Amino acid sequence: MSNQVYSSKSLLDAIGSEARKSADRKASEPTEEIENDGGSFLLANTFAHVPKPEQEGNNSNEVSKEPLKDNETKGKDIGKEDIVGKGKLTGSDVESVTSGIVMNTSEEKDRTKESKTIQLLPLLNPSNLLSSHDLLLSAFYEEHKYELVEQRKLTMRVITWNLNQMKPPSLSSLAGKSGREWAAFFYAGDATVNEYNKEGLADIYAINFQETISLKSFTKSNGVIDEWVTFLLAVLNAISSDSYSLVHKTGLLGLTSILIAKSNLTADNSDDTDGHIHDIRENTLGLGYLRWANKGCISLRFRVGGLSLGVGEYKSRFIAATDDASYTYKFSELDETAGKIPGLEIQVLNVHLVHGEDSSQIQQRWDSWAKIESKIGLDDRTVKLALDSSKMEVKDAAQKRVEMKLQQKLHKESNLDADNYEHRMDKEMKALNLNNDAIRTSSVPITFSATELKKFDGIFSSVDIKNLKYVTEAQKALVVCGDTNYRLSLPTEATSNLQKVIHELIKNGRWNDLIQHDQLSREISLKKIFVGFKEPEIHFAPTFKVKNDCIGNWIITPPSSSSSSSPELVVKPNTSTSKLKRRPVPVPASPSGDSAPSVEPIPFYVPLYDTKRLPAYTDRILYVPRPYFNVIEGTYTSTGNSGSDHLPVASTYEFEAPLIDYNKLHVLRGKFTEAWDAVINQMKFIEVNNKVTINHSMESMKAQYNWQTLAPCISETVSTDGGNVAFSAIVGETIYIIINIENVVDESFNIYVKEQTSGGWFGTKIGVNCQQVQSYNKTEFPLRNFSPSCNIESHSKGEIIFSLVPTNSGLLERMFVTEIPEYSLCPAYRKFIALTINVEDIFGISFENITPQQFENLTRCFDFVCSEPIKGLLERMEDLGSSGDLNSADWELVREISLWKFSPEKYKQQNIDGVEAVKRREPEKFNLGSKTVMSVIYIWLKSQSSSFNTDSPRGKVIFGKVIKLVKHLKLDAEDGYSWFGWLFGNEYELGDYLERDFDVKVQL
Repeated sequence: MSNQVYSSKSLLDAIGSEARKSADRKASEPTEEIENDGGSFLLANTFAHVPKPEQEGNNSNEVSKEPLKDNETKGKDIGKEDIVGKGKLTGSDVESVTSGIVMNTSEEKDRTKESKTIQLLPLLNPSNLLSSHDLLLSAFYEEHKYELVEQRKLTMRVITWNLNQMKPPSLSSLAGKSGREWAAFFYAGDATVNEYNKEGLADIYAINFQETISLKSFTKSNGVIDEWVTFLLAVLNAISSDSYSLVHKTGLLGLTSILIAKSNLTADNSDDTDGHIHDIRENTLGLGYLRWANKGCISLRFRVGGLSLGVGEYKSRFIAATDDASYTYKFSELDETAGKIPGLEIQVLNVHLVHGEDSSQIQQRWDSWAKIESKIGLDDRTVKLALDSSKMEVKDAAQKRVEMKLQQKLHKESNLDADNYEHRMDKEMKALNLNNDAIRTSSVPITFSATELKKFDGIFSSVDIKNLKYVTEAQKALVVCGDTNYRLSLPTEATSNLQKVIHELIKNGRWNDLIQHDQLSREISLKKIFVGFKEPEIHFAPTFKVKNDCIGNWIITPPSSSSSSSPELVVKPNTSTSKLKRRPVPVPASPSGDSAPSVEPIPFYVPLYDTKRLPAYTDRILYVPRPYFNVIEGTYTSTGNSGSDHLPVASTYEFEAPLIDYNKLHVLRGKFTEAWDAVINQMKFIEVNNKVTINHSMESMKAQYNWQTLAPCISETVSTDGGNVAFSAIVGETIYIIINIENVVDESFNIYVKEQTSGGWFGTKIGVNCQQVQSYNKTEFPLRNFSPSCNIESHSKGEIIFSLVPTNSGLLERMFVTEIPEYSLCPAYRKFIALTINVEDIFGISFENITPQQFENLTRCFDFVCSEPIKGLLERMEDLGSSGDLNSADWELVREISLWKFSPEKYKQQNIDGVEAVKRREPEKFNLGSKTVMSVIYIWLKSQSSSFNTDSPRGKVIFGKVIKLVKHLKLDAEDGYSWFGWLFGNEYELGDYLERDFDVKVQL
């Protein structure tokens, strides 16, 4: 496979063509050897043979791999008709194109109806169904995993560089010496990375800068970060046939972390997807004095592939008290990446630590690693940034849980004595493999009722249930990079010789001799820091401290140059004042004079160092090796970019991630939603009886007499019309509206009733009480306690009771809603209740404003009293001071006068029955009908005392009725005035009316 390289001029041309999008770009692509200023150069290949990634089994994200073909088409140039969303991947029913990849595809029949998840939906109780939407959707996706997911090989290049406040170069400068080095900045080892990426460019770039701006600043500079992003994308898109986009950028004072990826991996706003790189989280930590960020750390976490469904945040009141004991981990011990197809989560730490060479600075750096681990945290739980060997490490949760299970298991074996118990315990603990604690699996603690399990019979087995609950965290990858500021501590007799010794080792490429005196390597070997991490072998010169804008030399030497006996070295100093030209250097000759084809030259760059400081490997990259995430051999390098007192350091990693076919995902989501909606739209939770009971009570009024014969509560039944309860009432009475409901599902639920209308009506407050009805316990009135919520058991009945006392006449309209919050995803989870009450009053308004029917009723009451016996009437009137003194029988008449038509026959019959009651020695019931009517009209007359007008037609009629009543009661002027004095000026006026025919006067 050819190695594509760029000269300085061709790189500049490529950037120009990228901006212009010229049509002849392909014709201008360079060949392996490019003439430039009379010479030629080749970008050095630091590795020629890269082994294929190992095929790992037992990967929760792994699916069958289809052969891929590179069609050399740039993703950004593909027409929209060729690629929608993220393309159709393996298993789609049409051929698809995504980022230059053509997949073998085949037609597959729709298996949605055969899906066990879809069959499960109608069998679940509402609580489990509605609270497990994401889990069920995830399980449905998992059923279609082989057509939804493609396991894709990807590469990520991690770069760290202390910029020393360097600004991004101008694009025009790339025509000079820096053009080639900036191309090499992005290439993995200046050449081919692996067989599935011909250009040697990575799919993802995690670029980490230190000292982007002055460390004396107080805030990060977004402007400088944006300049770097613009520059990096311009160069990268110029040298690549694929399009790259910014995924994320962030900063902490001088620290900057930039994440760039191929555009076909990033979010596409046109199809409303997260892209294949998603769930990006950042954390920052200042490590300077008082947490100042002149030194610090940026943690960038992101997931590649998989689906983020929030299963790790599963919350429900229906979760079981204990987790599935068959798993090592409790569900609560899983992180937020837990799911069915979780993907790979990568964490990149960008650090800048305190400088200095003595032991106190080394300890400060240890403290910084410890703070990063404790404050920010590591995705991989099996490794440590800082380890204090003097303290016993606390066992992790997995270790404790496994020990507990083993103890329980062995205790059940009664034949084990103490010695055998300890022996078995020790043996089985040693056999456990807890090193992979980075990825935890568990079971979502959802429980199924006996009713549900009965429905599952023959459809959903125990294995199916376990598979439904099963979740796993995303695979974890961890990379730490940055300016660690660790130095070389070389023993020497004379300080003046130290520089010479180090430079001689560098020129000879004796990296092992240097690394054995490296402070960071020594701390790692002592297991003080980076326990569980790995740093690839170093085959490059120290990256600090170099002279800004100075060009060094490229030296080439065989791999054996790190031994004590130095081979023949070929050093070609730089003689050009404008450009660095790197030429192929011959391999050292063998003793026989022939070339040694078995030994490949390893080129490395030697910068010009600042002689005031000792060279050091301050800039490092370490990672946690995993079967699914590993460094590509030979890519841990340093490039010769100038402009800073540090050199960039980079390494490239290979991994596999489950990339989602978003076209297929949208289709599957639509099918699941269709099945889901069909189930929940048919669900019913509450049956509401269309017959509503209205109780009208006078409990708010004083009832001083025990001789009332009517019940203290008047009850009526009305029919609801679409949830509307309409009836009439009077001011002052206590009203109870009783609505009967029933729970029609196979589980209990909590029901809540609340008012929807924005405000009260003339100060009328409506109380709400919700309760389950017990067959042995009937609701008693008046209600003393009110609760707008209650729990109703499965297939049990309940009551919603509204309570109010109207204080003003008029039309009262209020809206209430009954909800079951746990079922909020279902349309039937709420029901509306509208109250429409016509409130009437005869006491609080003038008789001029009452209705004609009410006025007629009152006049007929006068006529009835005047036609019946008068015994007991005055005695009853003596007890009446206000409407509060009326008893329940009186209030029933008030309702009759206010709402309907007065019927004297009922009260005449009461008088007749009273005659018989006297014979039964019940004298209080004699003339009861007349007493009741007299009580109401007397209180009504008193309520009109302040607004009585005898000049109006209605006033004249009522005045005449009063004179007639006084005569009927056989009252003289003095007694009549004592009872009805508020209607007359004095007793003489009343006497004058009593002596003449008042009816004639009224007519006059």
